[in-house]
Amino acid sequence: AVISLMRTPERLQIFREHFADSKGDIFWIPGVDGATLSKSELIKRGLLHPSAETWSLGQIGCAISHMRCHLYCIRSGRPLVIFEDDALPAPGWRYKLQLLLQDAPHDWEILLLGWNLDSCLQLEWSIGMTSTSLCNPRYLDSNQMLNALTSVNQRSWFRLHKALGLAGYILSPRGAQRLLSWAWPLRTLPIEVQDLPLRICSSLDGQLNSLYPEMNAWVCFPPLVLGLNNKKVSLTQ
Repeated sequence: AVISLMRTPERLQIFREHFADSKGDIFWIPGVDGATLSKSELIKRGLLHPSAETWSLGQIGCAISHMRCHLYCIRSGRPLVIFEDDALPAPGWRYKLQLLLQDAPHDWEILLLGWNLDSCLQLEWSIGMTSTSLCNPRYLDSNQMLNALTSVNQRSWFRLHKALGLAGYILSPRGAQRLLSWAWPLRTLPIEVQDLPLRICSSLDGQLNSLYPEMNAWVCFPPLVLGLNNKKVSLTQ
């Protein structure tokens, strides 16, 4: 599934070009346009905690869009691959993902296929041993990103502790149920990473950093999919 707003057909078209080898398998789930939402109404309905009143309407719409996909996953009873429309995959990503899934950990709930390079990644590389990394450079254009994704020869799953970005991930129905039951109301939670400054992130992916360590959550390292994460044209700001 790909999340994309109805008012930005050009973004969906670019996504389809990037995923041209999979266009018959990836279906469109229209995103919730934050411009149509009312924060006061969402608070009244118990969907938005007062701590998230500072979130941009774009981030709120993005969060609800992802949860719409989570509900679809539960109803289908099957794992669901979810992309945002600025996702960029490694060449041959479908075949590479099929190989990776053969080694997927038992009873996984969420498999993150990539993360935002301008944030930290914390993973567990051995029982009780974590590694926290920052990427340099933090921002890449599409050509640089494609070159980086192409240069990787081997990827593996590592238990996920902290990461920002939901450009591409896979949910199991059990994981989707857990996310949906935990995430409401949308709320602002601190991102606590040892040896790094405390960060407050007003978004669903920021909120999920408090849940990942409690889930059977895993991340693909190096990434298989990255989001272009272009702040200048972001619809969530």
